[in-house]
Amino acid sequence: MKVKCIIDEYFDRELDKYVKKDEVLEMNDKRAKYLINKGFVQEIKPNKEAKNV
Repeated sequence: MKVKCIIDEYFDRELDKYVKKDEVLEMNDKRAKYLINKGFVQEIKPNKEAKNV
C-alpha cells in the first residue's frame, strides 16, 4: 500500500529513519493501516487516469 506522511516528521522504527511530511512510502497493509489510525500517514489511492496511461 502506498502512503504519504501528513505530519511534519516521525521516526519509523521499521525503516530506522525519520519520515518527513509529504514523503511517499510503500509498505504492507497491516503496517500502513496502523500508521493511518495513529494519524501519521494517509493512503494514496491510485486514480483512474493513472491506470489508463
